[in-house]
Amino acid sequence: MLHTNMLHLAKHVPMYVQIAETIRADIVDGTLAIGKALPAEHKLATQFQVAPETIRKAIRVLVEDGFLYRKQGKGTFIAKAKFDLSLFRFFHYKHNDILQTPESIILKKNTAPASAEVAKNLDIAIGDKIIFIERLRLVDDTPVQLENIYVSAHKFKFLMAIPNGEFDTLLYPMYEQQAGIVVASADESISIAKASEHIATHLNLNIGACVIALQRIARNHADQVLEWRCCFGLTDNFKYSVKIK
Repeated sequence: MLHTNMLHLAKHVPMYVQIAETIRADIVDGTLAIGKALPAEHKLATQFQVAPETIRKAIRVLVEDGFLYRKQGKGTFIAKAKFDLSLFRFFHYKHNDILQTPESIILKKNTAPASAEVAKNLDIAIGDKIIFIERLRLVDDTPVQLENIYVSAHKFKFLMAIPNGEFDTLLYPMYEQQAGIVVASADESISIAKASEHIATHLNLNIGACVIALQRIARNHADQVLEWRCCFGLTDNFKYSVKIK
């Protein structure tokens, strides 16, 4: 049941914005479950006591913000992010012209106190306990990407109980299935870096060779940081594309 008791409290704020914020809050606190259908527009209009057009404007805001998505002829649904797959907007791995998702090997998984850099990116205190995962991505048994993944040990303690060989290829669905942790948004930055001895060894490169460095900070629907990830990939598999409207 959607919460409507906070409406009309901010009279200077348009009603469709208030409704959008109410629905957003219900997604964040779990009242509206990820992947489930949003009630029909006419039902929402009745519940919120507004015109259907007001509901449509509220839904449009939430679709644009990534909280909802529409299925033609089926309705509007609570969005489930697929940011694990979005890495491959930048790194394209093909075999016989078929795009592939690399396999994964966990090289390292341990706990440690957060350094200043890790604490800043995870929005936690220096010294807080974190989990560090190093993962090698392979296509046809050839190393193509090295990942360093940092998460709060408090939020992600379940990861330490999972044997390294039983990690899923895509981590975000595993976060949700194991602990109900849903990644809703991410900030990414891309740069060129020089391969350190460690990176070069794992990617079969010369020390100092150029690699693509992609950093991502993943957040939940409440905009809280969940994960900081640093990926280093081969330059011959990199492709940047963007649609500008």
